[in-house]
Amino acid sequence: MSLKNVTDRFLMLSGLGESDLKRWTPLCRDSLEYIESRLKNKDNSNENVCRISSAAAALAYYSYCLTTGTSGNPKRFKAGDIEIEQDYTQLTESAKSLWLCEKEKISDLLKEEGFYFGRIIT
Repeated sequence: MSLKNVTDRFLMLSGLGESDLKRWTPLCRDSLEYIESRLKNKDNSNENVCRISSAAAALAYYSYCLTTGTSGNPKRFKAGDIEIEQDYTQLTESAKSLWLCEKEKISDLLKEEGFYFGRIIT
């Protein structure tokens, strides 16, 4: 799997420049490794590079939003009578929705998550 594909997509989603990439590459790598660890069949991963890269980039972007504190309090700027307030909660929620959407697109490639509870009939 190509980390380059993931970092390129991450830069597109985040709006960051190449100069910021070094700082966020470990986050992209962690996201890709997480998805690779959840794959049912690692042999077929080359056939699904685009789908997996998109999901890894979406996860990295969501993690980036959480890490940079954009899910916290609104940021305010005031100059004279003009006041600007930016609430990052919506941005983080959008990033989460994107991640869940991309995760759903590769659900056929991933191992089942969660816990199954049932009874044994003898």
